[in-house]
Amino acid sequence: MAESYTDKAKEAAHNAAEKAKEVGSAVSDKACEIGQDVKEKATELGQAAGEKAQDAKDWVKEKAHQGGEKLEEAGEAVQRKS
Repeated sequence: MAESYTDKAKEAAHNAAEKAKEVGSAVSDKACEIGQDVKEKATELGQAAGEKAQDAKDWVKEKAHQGGEKLEEAGEAVQRKS
């Protein structure tokens, strides 16, 4: 009878270990999926940030060019008045 309890305990321990492996594998798979999703989203955000930075750079260049033209026009106007 004691052997029967021992066998049942061993079987229960084995079943618990197998279940733990299954759960661990499922958690690992899910973590991998989540990691991939995070990587993809970070890539998208990085690309969007790069595009916005380029837009900002172009805007600054355009405004600087416009400002330079205004300064040049103002200088010419001052020279005409002199």
